Amino acid sequence: MHGLPIGRIQETRLDEQEIDLGTHKLFLTNSLSSSNCSKQAGVGIVVKKTLLVCIIENVTVNERLCYIKFAVQQRTNLIVIVCYAPTNEADIQTKEDFWNTLTSLTNGFRERERKCLIGDFNAEPGSDKENEHLCIGSFGFGEENDNTEKFLSLCEANKLLIGGTWFRHRLVHRYTFNPPDKNCRKKMLDHDRKEHKPWISKETIDLIVKRGKLQLKKNSSKAETLSESNLNTDTKSNKAEALSEFEDCCKLVQKAVRADKRKWLNEKGNLIQELADKGSIKEMFGETQLVCRKWCPQTTKLMSKDGQVLGRKEERLERWTEHFKQLLNPSNRCKACPSPIFEAAKDLEIDLGPIRLKEVIDFVRKLKNGKASGPDGISAEILKAHDGIAQVLWNIIDKSWETERLPEDWKVAQIVPLYKIKGKLTDCSNYRGISLLSVPGKLFTAVTLNRCKEALKGIEGRAVWFQEEQMLYRPTFCAETYH
Repeated sequence: MHGLPIGRIQETRLDEQEIDLGTHKLFLTNSLSSSNCSKQAGVGIVVKKTLLVCIIENVTVNERLCYIKFAVQQRTNLIVIVCYAPTNEADIQTKEDFWNTLTSLTNGFRERERKCLIGDFNAEPGSDKENEHLCIGSFGFGEENDNTEKFLSLCEANKLLIGGTWFRHRLVHRYTFNPPDKNCRKKMLDHDRKEHKPWISKETIDLIVKRGKLQLKKNSSKAETLSESNLNTDTKSNKAEALSEFEDCCKLVQKAVRADKRKWLNEKGNLIQELADKGSIKEMFGETQLVCRKWCPQTTKLMSKDGQVLGRKEERLERWTEHFKQLLNPSNRCKACPSPIFEAAKDLEIDLGPIRLKEVIDFVRKLKNGKASGPDGISAEILKAHDGIAQVLWNIIDKSWETERLPEDWKVAQIVPLYKIKGKLTDCSNYRGISLLSVPGKLFTAVTLNRCKEALKGIEGRAVWFQEEQMLYRPTFCAETYH
């Protein structure tokens, strides 16, 4: 639990009632040797020993439910309930029995007693952005399943909040269970699990687990040393041995992690070189970003020109609009020195006839996949999905060419600010804006530009109407051509 030295475990299937973990104590549910206990679940509560004096009662309801009542203030108690709900694949009777038992348990406490439910409920509440449920925040995950309705009803009846949905988390931290089968869905149980780095091998993870066990052994020997008034030689030797084993394992873990990272970097370097040799530029940059890219922080606040903090979405959008208007339309532009406009020496013979279907199809095939779409949401993959889409797009482009009018979506650019990884996050000047244009609009521009290029071609494929300064900035031309 956040802020309290209390944790929960599940699927224990142990016969012990209590286990001493050094600085903590573990209370288990499977201590009841009853014929009704099938030992298919089992939950437990880990409590720091400093809180043992605050425990009023420790009750095991069944193999899936237990709770501990703490005295926190005068006439006020905190009840921590640990649950392990059946999965969606379980039979209906098992799920009904669990939720009925949990409901009757929570209703049996007094109103002034504070309740906290922790555990795996096997329910995906999703995100409630329309405020239909008061217990769900805006940062949930998943789609509703069979357990969701009962879970939400329980929370609303007891005025409980689902804490994991009220705070923003990175996407990698929302998934706490990755099934081995890729066809299965990921699940969100809580936000306590830490993801390992991609270069850490299975052998290193085993060493990390061993280090954790040695740390518990070291802390246990330390607690035994402090509890004894007369220290003997055996106690000192046990403590020194546990500390030595823990330190040696820490050194092995550090050495293994460094070796795994070097091996992973060498493999990625060889893969990047192979992709570069094959000409797979997109895959090459993807692997390069995986190695070099750092996490980019985000913020939900901006600073105005006056230094005031803007937290509302409408205020932030107004601030971005003001910033990019000033950036893209500078007022200090020299009006007395306009750009020179040269008179054309000869009119270009540009093909002004109707747009041909072959022109559109050729440029649709040249579109690159994986690129961001514009404000209309039409990507290159959509235009390539079926040949009939190119036919429809050709009609629109030909109509725009004849009427000399473009659709409004083609005139709009969506500006996305990207952080420069330097300076304050709340300062708009520390962001670089990129414009996302409509893909069909860019296709129309490519067809028009190609007709202009065809008119500029001269003898032997060279352009005779370009200025000398621009001769080298075109395909199939290099500096050797004009030396």
